[in-house]
Amino acid sequence: KNELANFDDKTYKAIKDGLMSEWSDMQLGMFIHWGMYSAWAGQYTGPNIYGQEITVTDGTEWMWQQSLIPKANYMSKSPDFTAENWDADYVCQLAKKLGMKQIVITARHHEGFSLMETDFCEWDITDSSCERDVLMELKKDCDRHHIKFSLYVSPLLDWCDEGGYGQSAWHSGTDPYSFAQHKAFVESQIKYLNQHVEKYDPYVIWYDGGTYLFDAVTDDLKEIFNSNQLRNYPYVIVNNRGEGVYDYGLAETTYADHPNTKDKYERCWYLCGWGYNTGHDYIANYHTATQVIWDMLENMGRGFNYLLNISPKGDGSIPSPTETIFDSVSAFMKKYTFFNNAKRVFNYAQPSWGRPIYTDGS
Repeated sequence: KNELANFDDKTYKAIKDGLMSEWSDMQLGMFIHWGMYSAWAGQYTGPNIYGQEITVTDGTEWMWQQSLIPKANYMSKSPDFTAENWDADYVCQLAKKLGMKQIVITARHHEGFSLMETDFCEWDITDSSCERDVLMELKKDCDRHHIKFSLYVSPLLDWCDEGGYGQSAWHSGTDPYSFAQHKAFVESQIKYLNQHVEKYDPYVIWYDGGTYLFDAVTDDLKEIFNSNQLRNYPYVIVNNRGEGVYDYGLAETTYADHPNTKDKYERCWYLCGWGYNTGHDYIANYHTATQVIWDMLENMGRGFNYLLNISPKGDGSIPSPTETIFDSVSAFMKKYTFFNNAKRVFNYAQPSWGRPIYTDGS
């Protein structure tokens, strides 16, 4: 269904209106941050790019850039990404405990490591010890459990590939690439995105990185990006973190600057940070079930959709506190069934005693 198309504006709008009507009722979904940073588990000891010995104990998915680790050193962790304990069915069962209707997984984060085998990235899953198509496994189990399968992709903010944006941190704040290199990179990333659509048929492409690039991407390169999106995957929903045309807005961790309006918004939040580090092994570091429940209510009261993040390890296993929190929230939802049929509301009132929620028949 996502073949080349040349729709006029009216037809394109009708397609997206139908998709977004369904999307608005997604309400709850799961976010999964999984990449090479998961294998690092937030820990690094060795030189930075200046030759200074550093020790990192609580790094995140941003550890490579924030700690200025040399490229060869960071990529040397590839054999430790094994995915040997990855269980897509278990992940779907976990999502169903909270009635989640969508799963979004990081096909490639800013570090440039792709969970999909591809010729359009320097670094992909075939460089690791994993010999499985972990995305297809999740896609098939999502289909079997009637959960929408979506892909997070950082298409332009890329710390690995030649021509990728966001690499100035390793070059004294100066962009190391020419316009021609950036253009070649953008053109390759269009092919990379199209490969995802053709292979996995995602419900949403959850862009990221555009908000960090500001004006780094020139208008003519944005046009290449946008034209491809409109032509090659008009049936795929996209958020506002790409480079132009989008279907809904995003609020990450905060509601600031996202008022109650009839615009379509989604908020993402985490149980214990985004990417796995060893701190995820201890429930004391997690948001409590009460905090999660309150946050879900806040989203309902504002009419937002909501993604709650989990963080697999490099071997694919899910830290045990994750299921503990999910079980507690699930028990609450079973007791107070309004969670199961709550509808989007657009109420400006946010009283201190709670949040107004509209449900069918009440």
